[in-house]
Amino acid sequence: MKKDTALYLREAVEKDVDILFSWANDEDARKNSFCTEPIKYEDHVIWFQNMMQNESTSQYILIDQATPVGQIRLECDGAVGEISYSIAPDKRGVGYGKAICQLLIRKVCIEKPEIKKLTAKIKIPNVASVYCFEKNGFAESYSQYEVDIANAVLDDSLLRISPISRGDFC
Repeated sequence: MKKDTALYLREAVEKDVDILFSWANDEDARKNSFCTEPIKYEDHVIWFQNMMQNESTSQYILIDQATPVGQIRLECDGAVGEISYSIAPDKRGVGYGKAICQLLIRKVCIEKPEIKKLTAKIKIPNVASVYCFEKNGFAESYSQYEVDIANAVLDDSLLRISPISRGDFC
């Protein structure tokens, strides 16, 4: 990232469907996503069309010297906006994450005064995103724990009931 050039966000347009698909299916992006399976192109196109028509969602592309280098999405629900972003694989590690969030925060302050709080959901191992959001003033507000039912620990002795077999319900 060159320090002497202005970065800016532009609204996503129909032609961005392919670059967003490419970034979304990047191995690291999938690993850090809450849905880690690769995305099918047909599903992405449908998602993209629905997202572009959704008035509560704003999708932006980060531009540096006329080159798209990342994307950031804002999904609004009342006074709360949820952010998700990604940086092009070959542009990571040079500060674009912090910059893209800063640009969106400024845009929200100016263009969406009804938004009073911004949130982001980040997987624990995604230290780059944690760093980026913390540098932009975000603070961790809670932790969420999950288990796949197939891996849940069943301890019937705690419940004082007859033992069951996992096959009885799973």
